[in-house]
Amino acid sequence: MRETSLTAGHPVGIGNVDEVEDAQNNIYWPFDNVDQYNLAKFLCYPKIKSNGIIRRSGVESQCSWMKPGSGFKTVNDFKNRLSLLEQVGGEWFVAPLKATEQAYAWVPKVRQFYFKDTMAVLKDLIGDPKLAPYMKWYPEKLYDESNRRVYTDLSTGDWWWRLQVKLFFLCANGKEQIKNEVNAKYGDSAPSVTIIPLILTSDKTHLSHSGKKKAWPVFMTVGNITERVRFSEQMNSLRAIGFLPPHAGTDLMMDLQC
Repeated sequence: MRETSLTAGHPVGIGNVDEVEDAQNNIYWPFDNVDQYNLAKFLCYPKIKSNGIIRRSGVESQCSWMKPGSGFKTVNDFKNRLSLLEQVGGEWFVAPLKATEQAYAWVPKVRQFYFKDTMAVLKDLIGDPKLAPYMKWYPEKLYDESNRRVYTDLSTGDWWWRLQVKLFFLCANGKEQIKNEVNAKYGDSAPSVTIIPLILTSDKTHLSHSGKKKAWPVFMTVGNITERVRFSEQMNSLRAIGFLPPHAGTDLMMDLQC
């Protein structure tokens, strides 16, 4: 993340054309393959390793046992690839948050707010092949050995059942215009109706060991992902969609407006 004086809604940047095409054709981008991707996970989880460990464990020229192409050329090569991760799921935009007339005197007049196109992030999330085995696209009812209802994921709840039925009848009976538009676009291969519950979460976090650098990220995931991996760091099932001002407490956010 970097400060910028760009106008509201202006993209911070998405890299060059070659990088964008690589991201579309390679599911492990900005890494070259699954081995390099898994190595990067090891070097980053639960926190990024020191330059010495990265050099001894991740740089091919320092690791004679490593399969060619599965490591990194240099430490900088590894870190440069990490810096490209922010482009996954769409570019970052910036907009100003302005203090209202009723704001306290200590409230900054203007703060920067970074955000992504939520729909682009959503498409990237539900299209992630690594998450495909853990996706639920239809409601289900589970029972234990005593025939008692069991509730686990969102798809097992009554809410999903009720909403699924409503959408089915809306598309099948109630709205001729919707049916005609869907049939005109898809013909006999018209898609079925499903639910994608959006789950948002936010919490202030430290960006440095000293604690002086802070941010308030906003994350998004979907209720279709099973509870077992929905908030797993290793599965990357929680995606950043925005960064609030560092001091964005409740009082401050009430005094700021886009």
